Amino acid sequence: MPGQIVCLRYACFIKMIDVVKDPSGKIEKVRVEIVEKEKTKGVIHWVSKEHSITCHVNLYQVLFTEQDVISAAAKKKCDFREFLNPDSLIQRREARIWNLHKDA
Repeated sequence: MPGQIVCLRYACFIKMIDVVKDPSGKIEKVRVEIVEKEKTKGVIHWVSKEHSITCHVNLYQVLFTEQDVISAAAKKKCDFREFLNPDSLIQRREARIWNLHKDA
């Protein structure tokens, strides 16, 4: 995502500027710039296509949108399930991991 700042593991913080693709849509290169240390969303750990396998990954967030679900449900006179976080589970079906995990 252009503009997003991430930290390369054991390296510096970078900001994606642009993605250069060939006419068929294949990514040729990614343009980035080094930025001063900032709060980041995550760390990129590079895995080459040759040394990786495809897997299904679940990304979990907090389950509820309210800290005290019981009190919030009583105050609003509703079922506690209305406070379930729709983003509490994000599934990535085409994630890549090291191929050393293939027998796990």
